[in-house]
Parts: sequence; C-alpha cells; structure tokens
Amino acid sequence: MVCLALGNVTVLTTLKTDFQIIFKRDPAARNWLEVLLYTRGL
Repeated sequence: MVCLALGNVTVLTTLKTDFQIIFKRDPAARNWLEVLLYTRGL
C-alpha cells in the first residue's frame, strides 16, 4: 500500500482521525462509506 507522508503524519492517519471525530460527534453516521460520500469537507 502506498502511503503519502505529510511530515510525521500520514494521510491515512489523518483520515482515520477524521472518521473517529465524525462518528463521535454525528449520531446519524452509521458506516465509513456513508461518511465518505455524504460528509462535506472530508
């Protein structure tokens, strides 16, 4: 798997953190695909 690096933080780590925050704050978020398709600014 190719992973793009942004300093010490990888893009995949950033996405994982973003998903965790969205699931924590949005009770309507049910799965990762729904979040990816319908969350603006991700």
